[in-house]
Amino acid sequence: MHVRALAYIMANGPDGLRQTTEDAVMNANYIRKKLEDVYELPFKSPSMHEVCAEPQIASGERHKDGRHCPSG
Repeated sequence: MHVRALAYIMANGPDGLRQTTEDAVMNANYIRKKLEDVYELPFKSPSMHEVCAEPQIASGERHKDGRHCPSG
C-alpha cells in the first residue's frame, strides 16, 4: 500500500496533487448538491473530498438493505 501511495505522489508531483485534491473537493460538493433533494445528508457543512448520504430518502422511505453512512 505504501509503495502505491508513493508512486502516486511521485507520478503527480506537487502541482498534480494539489489539482487532484481541488478536483476531489469540487466533485464531492457537486454530487452533494445533486443529492440533497433526493437523500438525507447527515452533515450540513460542505464536503471536503467525499460525500455521505443516509439511506433514508427525503420522502421518508428506507432502502431495503438498511445500509448507513460509515463516516461521521
